[in-house]
Formats: sequence, C-alpha cells, structure tokens
Amino acid sequence: MNQQWHQLATGEFFRWFGLTEVGRSRQTGGGLIISCKPGGFQEAIDLTFEISANETVARAVLILNRAWMEDPRTAPFAADIAKSFLLTVTSAGSRAHLLAQQVEQLMIRSPGVISRAQAHEATDKGSDEAVRDALNALAGRRGRAELQDRDSVVLLENVSRDGQPRLHVICATLTPRPARWKRLLGAIKGDGL
Repeated sequence: MNQQWHQLATGEFFRWFGLTEVGRSRQTGGGLIISCKPGGFQEAIDLTFEISANETVARAVLILNRAWMEDPRTAPFAADIAKSFLLTVTSAGSRAHLLAQQVEQLMIRSPGVISRAQAHEATDKGSDEAVRDALNALAGRRGRAELQDRDSVVLLENVSRDGQPRLHVICATLTPRPARWKRLLGAIKGDGL
C-alpha cells in the first residue's frame, strides 16, 4: 500500500467512481486527512485517506451502508467499489488483493457487470482462513476480520453508526517504526479515524 497521494487521486479508481474531495484537515506532524465522495450513491459511501507528511497514503478507509450493500439493485455497485478499493490501495500478492480477486470472481456471475480483462483469470493461490473470514465479513456473515501481511493490515468490520449498519474497510501501511505500528493498529481497533 505504499502509494503517493497524487498517483491515487489522479488514477483509475478516482476517475471510474467520480471521486471528489469533500474535506481535508491538517494533522500534527504535517499529514492530512482527506475525505472523498463518489459521483453517485453519496449517501451510502464514505472514503477517507490519511496522507503522511511525505505525501504517501498511510491509511485508507471505505465505509459502506450495509442496507445499500444488500439491496439487490445496488449490491453490484457495492461489490464493485469494495473490490476496486482493495485492488487499488493494497499491494499485489497481499491477502487483501486475493480477497478483492475473489469478490471480482463472484461479480462476474452477476448479469450486466463490467469487469476487467484480468478478472476472468482464475487466481493461482488458494484461499486461507483469514481471507475466507474477510469474505464473510464483507458479506455481512461475520462481524469482523483482519488480514495482515508483511507491510500492511486490512480490517473489515461491521458496525452500527447513527443507528445504521455499516461496513468499515480500513487499510493501513505498517512501517518498521514501533510507535507508528501502535498508532495505526490502535486506530484500526477503534481509537481513531
């Protein structure tokens, strides 16, 4: 997940979903928190990015309204943005990337879904238990799941916010600085963002 903010903000994910910045706040240490909304379904989707002082994305958060995700008319859009978010902000070969590929394979079976050319390629890796747990959290069949790789951690958690069920997908970069790990993991577990 070691991306420059400028590359992400001008990339395919932002263009495809019509993402625009709706807010920003300066953090101590020179970083930024940037909030974004898509071109459509704004009431159901929130995105937040924590940008470090050196302009890299340290954490990316996608929040989806669970009722919107489960409505048969909008479920393909929910799966698409969740899958695309994970493919965009996580490293190729990571467990989160494998989760996104599995979501994409499920989407191919839906009528009228536009997919990437590579989506039809079967993944060559088997799914481990953590990825299966994450798929179940994404589907709302599990409250929480965590995928940790060498350089990142992804948390999928079903929560209630303002009386509405929501799915939080939080992707964070892990750096070798122990204080940063503690802060990021604390935030993922609910102490921030």
